[in-house]
Amino acid sequence: KANVVKYDTSVKYTDENMGRIFDYAEKNLNLKALIYTSDHGEDMANGHGEGGFTFAMVHTPVFFWFSQEYRKDYPQLVSNVEKHKDNFFTNDLMFDSLSGILLAGNNYQQAQYDITDDKYSLPADKALTVHGKHKVMEDPALKK
Repeated sequence: KANVVKYDTSVKYTDENMGRIFDYAEKNLNLKALIYTSDHGEDMANGHGEGGFTFAMVHTPVFFWFSQEYRKDYPQLVSNVEKHKDNFFTNDLMFDSLSGILLAGNNYQQAQYDITDDKYSLPADKALTVHGKHKVMEDPALKK
């Protein structure tokens, strides 16, 4: 029970501070896009270390927000993110997607792993987590 209280407190703290950061950035920093994801999920019995891995440890939120100006300037990019919202996405792919959002193409970016690209594709059998150690489809929660 103590772990649940600590976890809930942590989530509340994060929500409040992300709200403050967002409000400040929107009002003072000409915020165009915001991406939020946590680096790990939480297994209430085992924590989040790799020692006793469970899939709950890798259930992480990801949130994309775009200003009206960004939406007007890059409608196809925003549309692609919205189109792919129900597709598999792992935070291992964040580099490619951030490159797309920043319009910072490079030699390492792969369109199939960039959620802003029309060619984004992460088939269920290819989705991996924990640095490629586990197939996402092995997650018991997906079998329900």
